[in-house]
Amino acid sequence: MKNLAVLILAVGAVIAAPFDEDLDESAVPRRPNFDNVKYYDCSAKENGNYLHPNDCTRFITCSNGRASDMACPDCDVNNIKGCQGNPYLVYDVKNDTCDWPNVTPCHNSSSTTAVPIPDPSPPPTEAPTHPPTETPTHPPTEASTDPPAPGDCKYAEGDPCNPNDCDQCDYCVNKKSFYYRCARVEPENPLKPATGTWVLEQCAEGDFVDDANPLAAKLTGGQCTPWDFLHEATKEKYKNDKNCIPDREKCEYGQNADQICGPNYWFKETTKSPKDERSCPTGNIWDQQRQNCKPCKQVDSCKDHATCI
Repeated sequence: MKNLAVLILAVGAVIAAPFDEDLDESAVPRRPNFDNVKYYDCSAKENGNYLHPNDCTRFITCSNGRASDMACPDCDVNNIKGCQGNPYLVYDVKNDTCDWPNVTPCHNSSSTTAVPIPDPSPPPTEAPTHPPTETPTHPPTEASTDPPAPGDCKYAEGDPCNPNDCDQCDYCVNKKSFYYRCARVEPENPLKPATGTWVLEQCAEGDFVDDANPLAAKLTGGQCTPWDFLHEATKEKYKNDKNCIPDREKCEYGQNADQICGPNYWFKETTKSPKDERSCPTGNIWDQQRQNCKPCKQVDSCKDHATCI
């Protein structure tokens, strides 16, 4: 796994010479970074940095299935040979660093594009043959327009936090799971430390934060997880909280024992409804954990199964 810190150090080495020691510490970065964006899918990617889909002066960082849109630093325009008139350094995927435009594959600054505003719901992956009534993916969604009471959490949205040492806090309101996450923001100047702010987010309908499934080694808290995949101890905790008890009359997806690692699955409108047999598009199998159709190679539990070899 490539560490983002390595990238930042590499960027610092590239622009150390032209760095202005009198730079205003309170100056606002020219280009922001975006945390937890929805327009890039990291769900099947290893942690690390990847090419931006439409801007070679930015790059995507995948961390535990979440995507962050990161900007390369400004190019020192006084270095005519290195910058070639381009305002920003360019991401070099081979060396995993931001480098001079004259030594990287992308030289044209006109390739830079406006970063879209993060959409509250990610685009669906391969659609099932019969579209379900509720989208079966389970990434965290944005908080409701009426922020819930913070429960026992001591944080407030927008408060500063240390992105390298912070405790996630979660709670329930009206059978919905909310949590505070420390959103990391990398500075435009790589010689300055990263900052962070508390962001309030909500798990998708039917999902709950699982403390036994941590976001990362240095963080407490957990990932949003479908009820059926929660650890038993976590289920008991929620059952004893009147604000968290899930409504078990929601729709369900599943597979019979002889359907595992295959394209066939079933859907139930409620727990008491009959099974509606369905099938994934050609070339895909049913991923019960993510509750969606995926290619074999993206379903960890089926990679070595006979249907995927």
